[in-house]
Amino acid sequence: MLFRSHAFVAAGDAGDWSAWADLHTEDCHWVEHHYGTIVGRDAIRAMQVLLSHRATTIRAIRWVTRLPRRS
Repeated sequence: MLFRSHAFVAAGDAGDWSAWADLHTEDCHWVEHHYGTIVGRDAIRAMQVLLSHRATTIRAIRWVTRLPRRS
C-alpha cells in the first residue's frame, strides 16, 4: 500500500488531477500562492484541472502537508 504522500505524487505524475483531488478532505483549504485560498475538494479539482491545461509541465518543488495535532 502506498503512503498517502506517495499517492499524491503518483496521481500528479500520471496527470490524473481528479484522483489527486480525491486525496484531499472535503473541507480542506489549499493555499495557492498565485490564486489564493481554495476551499473544498471539488474547488481544488476544478482549479487543478484548469491549471493543468494551461501548463505543459508542472513540477512540484516542495510538498507540505499539515495534519491536525493529536491530543
